[in-house]
Amino acid sequence: MRLQIAITLFVGMLSGAALLGVRSVAQPSLDPPAGPVERSQRFGLGTVINATNTPGVGDALFTITEPGLYYLADNITITDFTTFEGKLFAIEIASDDVTLDLNGFTIARQRLTNPLGSDSEDTQRGSNLPPEQSIAITTLDNGASGLHISNGNIRGFATGVRSTPVVFGGQTGTDSVLERMDIESSHPNRDGMNLGTGWTVRDCHVRSAGTGIRATASGFGANNIRVIDCTVISVGTGINSDNALIQGCVVTSQQSGIIASDAVIRSCVVVAGETGIFANRSVIESCRARTSSDFAPRAAIEADDCVIANCFASAPSSNPAFDISGLSVISNSTGNLNSNVEFGVEVLNCRL
Repeated sequence: MRLQIAITLFVGMLSGAALLGVRSVAQPSLDPPAGPVERSQRFGLGTVINATNTPGVGDALFTITEPGLYYLADNITITDFTTFEGKLFAIEIASDDVTLDLNGFTIARQRLTNPLGSDSEDTQRGSNLPPEQSIAITTLDNGASGLHISNGNIRGFATGVRSTPVVFGGQTGTDSVLERMDIESSHPNRDGMNLGTGWTVRDCHVRSAGTGIRATASGFGANNIRVIDCTVISVGTGINSDNALIQGCVVTSQQSGIIASDAVIRSCVVVAGETGIFANRSVIESCRARTSSDFAPRAAIEADDCVIANCFASAPSSNPAFDISGLSVISNSTGNLNSNVEFGVEVLNCRL
């Protein structure tokens, strides 16, 4: 009888949730979840990341050199001592067509001591900052394509994930996906993630001392990069991208919220210490932006040669809600304070 009642209650709860159809958005936690059962191993698929299967090369603790499915079976921690003996990279991907499943585990970097001394760019002696070149997951300098990285946490590195070619003629991230990642990067000169052409970033949480998400592409086209349903909290810029679709993101930044060119920015909520959304040659649609700056003349939405539709912007009394210039069109939008709209900008059905 008790079992039957329990089953009835459980089914009722599921039915109620389905009828409500509400998606719950939880705030990112600083405490990473415990790793689940070794999912890939249970089904006999994939290669576990360890010193035997994926021995490190050069500055990497582990290196993936062949296409295939790889996964974590435990947390990875790199420890930096006073002379920073720790490897710079936790996992280096040196192949195309790699799927990396972190299985809910965490890649972390920690300091054991805080020695006295002067800081330098690479060692950061005398501070709690990680080495500036440290990256949790990186590709080779010529980039990679066909990657899928998911389901994990990154803590304490200067950069969480990097996949941008830094040599002329390098590969891009064509058909690559980064999703369901919780990244905390802690160097003010680096990024939570730094990605190139062809990447889709989806359902990620990023907290960064520098830029949260940096994604730059070559060639015009809003589909080159996709940043979708992400949450970013940053000291620097929240999202800095071009040739991108930025959709459904929530950004809080002490500096600019979203900086973009040749992009589509849709259904985003931005709260920034400086400019909320700064865009060139872009479409800004159904966004809400607010700036809290009382100093520099920063607007909640600054746009040049853009189309702005169905947006709401707010700013302190000293700043404009909208600052629109160039060959721009703004329609069905509202600013709660005076806005700076240059002569020649087409304004349709707005309250500015």
